[in-house]
Amino acid sequence: MSTLLSVTFDSPYEFTDQKIREGFEQAIPDLQQLPGLIWKVWTSQPGEGRGASFYLFDSADNAKQWGEGPLVKTLEDLGNSNIDVQYWEVEEEFSKQTFAVLARTNS
Repeated sequence: MSTLLSVTFDSPYEFTDQKIREGFEQAIPDLQQLPGLIWKVWTSQPGEGRGASFYLFDSADNAKQWGEGPLVKTLEDLGNSNIDVQYWEVEEEFSKQTFAVLARTNS
């Protein structure tokens, strides 16, 4: 059963900052190698100082390996705070009926 990992945080930067965008670009190859990662969505609340990411993993174990592993330290090292990580079991049957992509489409 797939697992959605959600992480919300206070952020001192905006996605429009070129330096931040370059850092994100550099992080992508490592994120693409996370065991069991199906996809990641990057989000922010411009002008509010809040960010969030949503990761879909193929299993709870793989989600927790990232969420209880380097995720929080990585966010803290970037200057983020008030970090909240949560795990959600995906109801796959209904999600597929509403167009959810629950498998990796590229490698």
